[in-house]
Amino acid sequence: TASTRRTGAQSKPVALDVKSQVKLALERQKILAVRDAIFIAKPTDTVSEKEAARLIVEAFARKAWRRPVNAAEIDSLMTIYDRAASGGADFASVVRPMLKAVLVSPCFLLRMEQDQPAHVAQAYHRVTDYELAVRLSYFIWSSMPDQELSLLAEQGKLSDPFELEKQTRRLLADQKAQALTDNFSVPWTKLGDLATARPTAEFFPSFTQSLKEAMRAETILFIDNLRQEDRSLLDLIDADYTYLNEELARHYGMTGVNGPEMRKVSLQPEDHRGGLLGMGSILASTSHVFRTSPTLRGKYVLAVLLGTPPPPPPANVGVLKDEARGKQPKTFRESLAKHASDRACAACHSRIDPLGFGLENYDGVGAWRDGNAFNIDAMGELPTGEKFSGPKELKKILLDRQDLFLRNVSEQMLAYALGRPVEDCDEPAVLAIQSSLIKGDKKFSSLVLAVVKSFPFQHRRSDR
Repeated sequence: TASTRRTGAQSKPVALDVKSQVKLALERQKILAVRDAIFIAKPTDTVSEKEAARLIVEAFARKAWRRPVNAAEIDSLMTIYDRAASGGADFASVVRPMLKAVLVSPCFLLRMEQDQPAHVAQAYHRVTDYELAVRLSYFIWSSMPDQELSLLAEQGKLSDPFELEKQTRRLLADQKAQALTDNFSVPWTKLGDLATARPTAEFFPSFTQSLKEAMRAETILFIDNLRQEDRSLLDLIDADYTYLNEELARHYGMTGVNGPEMRKVSLQPEDHRGGLLGMGSILASTSHVFRTSPTLRGKYVLAVLLGTPPPPPPANVGVLKDEARGKQPKTFRESLAKHASDRACAACHSRIDPLGFGLENYDGVGAWRDGNAFNIDAMGELPTGEKFSGPKELKKILLDRQDLFLRNVSEQMLAYALGRPVEDCDEPAVLAIQSSLIKGDKKFSSLVLAVVKSFPFQHRRSDR
């Protein structure tokens, strides 16, 4: 086999190597397979071109629109066929405009749910099995339902509680469920902030691009492991394992991890790691250029983990005076305390800063600093009067108040599944999901199942 390359007025055959020939053959096979999957009917002596075209577009639209297609919709698409066929084009060229029309339709581009006449007088109504299949598939896979899910919807069996739980677990076990990690967990944990983290190599030479990539991978692999091994959600607060490669392990002061590949590593108490608050990705993202930021770290705990974000700072709030002069304060805690004593700042800083100071043993890029060697003051006191020192005691407080964390993760997951912010009318569902986690095993699958079984997930307002 040879291809032709034109050079000026001459054409010279260029022999393709075996690898290129195989690649082209595989690509052609894929194209033919897709074409055969779409062109399910062909004109024959007993099937006219128009009949074959109708069968093709009906099956294609049914899959693309993720629901049955009614006769009126098919008739509308067939008008495109009539116009194209009048020009005398070949069969494939006549069918192609109909397929394009299906793909530019809002029914394909948007996840549309249709009200039925019987729903007009109802405030809420249960979604159809087809709509439930779409909700479930896009929630867990970020993709359309597969054949098994579509068949159950067609049979009206998906809404059966037993079958719905079975399918939810099946989707979670599939590798495509990593989309749930990527599309829910990454935004929720603010992992994207690592790309624009403030610390610089001038003050933290070890903070290289490869280290940042390892930090990001640690968090993604850790969270996806919750799904794969169906572990407790409380691992996000504290855990006895994480994912490391040699560079990240060295940054954390750990030995015995060799090579660039990320792998699961057991943690010991002396490693001072475990959970999100021990990860470099989170710690570096909540630091300033040359130092840590107890305020940013405390805000992260309140907003991301507990779901109780402080209000935004006053419009006229300034930076620390020492920072404004480009100097590091001698006693940072005292400098921040003076700044926070401002009447406009005090109310929020009294909630935020003590939580952040509990993480002061970690430097601006998450490396551990021993309190004695670096004169670190990691003492904190909550507004309730509880005192703690260091990340270990801070995480214990968070675990003791796990109801706040479980409520927050319930609300965040429900909002993601619905594709909209949680509203006041969803409060009973959030509390029910939280209650099921508190009373149950707190596993990742338990959270997903509680969301799938919730009223908002299986119903919609009739005016939407």
